[in-house]
Amino acid sequence: AISGSGQVVKSGDETLTLSGTNSYTDGTLISGGTLVATNLEALGTGDVTNNATLELNTGGTFDNAISGSGQVVKSGDDALTLSGSNTYTGGTTIS
Repeated sequence: AISGSGQVVKSGDETLTLSGTNSYTDGTLISGGTLVATNLEALGTGDVTNNATLELNTGGTFDNAISGSGQVVKSGDDALTLSGSNTYTGGTTIS
């Protein structure tokens, strides 16, 4: 698990999957590749700045705000609600 007051930064062209329950508080920055979250608690409690690809392979209500130029991909069978104050511009794909 990732905890504390730091920010998680995803860079590079590869895919990174976060599947645990993480409690870091200073948000997530996606600057390259794909970040896959397989549960609602995987991205901590801070906002997500997405300038690449954020894939949410989970269901429920995702409260974190999403901003940036990247795309959001919803995968998996469960229904997902994005309830944060979202301003991302990269589009949304349901797969």
